[in-house]
Amino acid sequence: VSGIASVAASLCPGAAIHAGYADEGANSLASVLDSVTRSRDEQGAGLDEADGQASRYAAVVVPLALGPDPRRDAYFARIVAQAGPAVILTPYLSPHPVLGGALHDRLAEAGLVKPRRISGLSLVTLSIGVLVAVPGGEAARQTAEAASIMLAARLGMPVAPACLGHQASIDSGVATLRQSGATHLA
Repeated sequence: VSGIASVAASLCPGAAIHAGYADEGANSLASVLDSVTRSRDEQGAGLDEADGQASRYAAVVVPLALGPDPRRDAYFARIVAQAGPAVILTPYLSPHPVLGGALHDRLAEAGLVKPRRISGLSLVTLSIGVLVAVPGGEAARQTAEAASIMLAARLGMPVAPACLGHQASIDSGVATLRQSGATHLA
């Protein structure tokens, strides 16, 4: 998440980027939004550097997710609504190259692929296959499929989509990876 926050900061100069998590505690989304909105209330509405106008929102929440998930989506909607009208929720961020980079980084941390190089590509053996599994139905699987194509191109290894909670989808994804020569699954 810190890598994605760094990319967002570089793409949005002047914006304060904060990471909030779907859990409890100091780094929870609710705590981060409370801190941001309280700070804005204390300082008054901030001015947009580009045009000197007051910014309408204290925070814009961008869920870092591969696809829709009714339970997670309801959680985000509830937390954003509790934060008040100065906070807006955007659709989830996928499929997006930033998430592809984050997935690549996580696989590298696990020792399954080489870390990213300047080109953003990594050469690996085909014995490893990645199953991109998301909660939800057909719409979620289609999003996972798009993310899988992006990740496969980035990694040069077999990647297949699947839906959690749908055994046939998981079995199909595993079979696809096995047919591609993958003997180890990530």
